[in-house]
Amino acid sequence: MPKTAGIILVGNEILSGKTVDANAAYLCRELRELGVEVRRIAVIPDEVALIAEEVAAFSKAFDLVFTSGGVGPTHDDVTIEGVARALGVPVVRHPELVALLERYYRDKLTDAALRMAEIPEGAELITGNGLRFPNVAMRNVIGEGTLADYLNRLLDAFPLLLVGSYPELSNPEYQVKVTLESRDRGYLEQALAEFLGRLPGDAVVKVT
Repeated sequence: MPKTAGIILVGNEILSGKTVDANAAYLCRELRELGVEVRRIAVIPDEVALIAEEVAAFSKAFDLVFTSGGVGPTHDDVTIEGVARALGVPVVRHPELVALLERYYRDKLTDAALRMAEIPEGAELITGNGLRFPNVAMRNVIGEGTLADYLNRLLDAFPLLLVGSYPELSNPEYQVKVTLESRDRGYLEQALAEFLGRLPGDAVVKVT
């Protein structure tokens, strides 16, 4: 009997239509080649409790669980915390990932960026095959800076704002794309003005 798999896609940007996911299709093709039957794909928002609930259910229902999204350095990247909660373990900082981030960021490494070194306690790192950054495996679940502080303060002031942040580590123009959304245009413009006013002058590349 073939092994079974479930895929959990995490991200408000997918649910809002701003991002078209390609990871699930890729995983389905690769797993099929390996003889693994994908039985379910779920798309959920960046919410710790919901991630934990889905991961717990999937890990009991399928032989393998893959998560995608929500593992960057910004405020809305909470997949690791959700997986750890689902499996009943704390989140810890992995020294190998810390060293990798130190080599990449050098003197620009921040506490926020170090969030990418956090994994569920007991998890293993999967490297090789051209991966720029290790994947994390915990039991049968496999998953994929300073700006976070600014975004958290912005959300404190504008709690109805929908904020997205997307690291672009290989983009030569900028490192992070930020999106702000609200049904109230005035509220949105006020939030944008305050956000831009708080950022250092050389931090913004383009506003559209």
